[in-house]
Amino acid sequence: MFRTAFSLMFLFLVTLAGWAQNPKPKLPGEDWVSLFNGKDLSGWVKVGNEKWEVENGTIHGQGITKAYGYLRTEQKYKDFHLSLRFKCEADGNSGVFFHSDFKPGTADVSQGLQFEIDRVVGHHSGGLYGDGRAWIVWPAP
Repeated sequence: MFRTAFSLMFLFLVTLAGWAQNPKPKLPGEDWVSLFNGKDLSGWVKVGNEKWEVENGTIHGQGITKAYGYLRTEQKYKDFHLSLRFKCEADGNSGVFFHSDFKPGTADVSQGLQFEIDRVVGHHSGGLYGDGRAWIVWPAP
């Protein structure tokens, strides 16, 4: 995959509905969890060597190496609704992985789905990749 500097900006709150490894379901609306506090990266873990920082209430990511790098939640979730906004400020290829995991000690994704964000080949944004790195949902124009 083509790799270059990118900036991914999460606007407002990134929220998640679901529960973390909790087998007892809650009523609708009772289990929404804010993943981002708008101030710092508390609750998040850097994977790889890319640059992640919080500026004016948004998370900014920047590719500074030729390797991949990610920001993941400390806690794992299994049944959820995810709501986010993003803005790409430079050419690059990014995405939001979910139901994903990393090979220990690496920035290699070992499994999971990815919502594609791609400014290089812009028509790929919004598509959904699967574990085998094949399209599950081809993005519409």
